[in-house]
Amino acid sequence: MCCGQKRSALRSITFPSTSSHPARQQNQSPAARRLQMAYTAPDRSVVAAPEPRSRPSVMQKPERSPVSLRYVRTAPLRVVGEVSRQSYQFSGSAPIQSVDSSDLLQLLSLGYFSRV
Repeated sequence: MCCGQKRSALRSITFPSTSSHPARQQNQSPAARRLQMAYTAPDRSVVAAPEPRSRPSVMQKPERSPVSLRYVRTAPLRVVGEVSRQSYQFSGSAPIQSVDSSDLLQLLSLGYFSRV
């Protein structure tokens, strides 16, 4: 069964506790019926989702240390980090700058920088 058939089968699934149209269940494709059977218990009740794990009440951001990069061009360049949203300005006269480590991969992928 390919992805498109699985998607259409998922769209046509109706669960006994929420369905107000019993005739619609009879018109389901065989794939939809198999999926519905996989997601329902033998007594035809909906299988409960597992309990979510408890999370700490305060989420702390991980420490991000600055990383030094060397700008390999001479023309001035201004870049905004995708992760930190911090603005960085580089030029030939100030080629080495510290950047947030969360923006490192993005900046290196531009091809204008090298690690110091």
